[in-house]
Amino acid sequence: MRRIYTAIYSRSAVLEAKETAKVIQKGDWKEYYGRLLLRAATLTRDDHRELVMSLSPTECYKLSLVIKQIVKNGGRKVAILHKPNQEEERYTEVVVEKWENNGRSGYAIILQVRVKENGRDRIELKINVPVDKVELLAFADFLAEMNTLLRWRDAVKVESGGEEPEETPPEEPIEIDDDDLDDIDL
Repeated sequence: MRRIYTAIYSRSAVLEAKETAKVIQKGDWKEYYGRLLLRAATLTRDDHRELVMSLSPTECYKLSLVIKQIVKNGGRKVAILHKPNQEEERYTEVVVEKWENNGRSGYAIILQVRVKENGRDRIELKINVPVDKVELLAFADFLAEMNTLLRWRDAVKVESGGEEPEETPPEEPIEIDDDDLDDIDL
């Protein structure tokens, strides 16, 4: 099976994006939904850190739009925020930023974990992946394409004796004849 994968490398970190699936058990059926797995990791020997985050197709598209907005207007923006529930003390973010320092500038995609303690936020883990403008825009296009490619769902029946999958029940075919196409403007 072909897997969709891309990576952005810098001297100190890597950001990988690859196709995966979210699995939900519903009675005798397992449902699979397309997702994109983002993995950021440091590449230094002394300090190896890693963060993983799963994005829905809609979140992929939102991140692509935020990237294009940052390239056009500059600044810094939290693109995706994963907070499991309101009481959760810990959440994960994807941040896109344009930075400037000592006459130099560039872009970065940051995956970070924030923790709420005593009413204040603090960053527990942060992986900053610097990227140039062209590579960032190419990544935005990749994410926009993932919005379409990951919009699939599959289901298999789980047998009572184990994990033997049964084929998904076929849907009734839709028959279209030429008369149905007369009202469509091409």
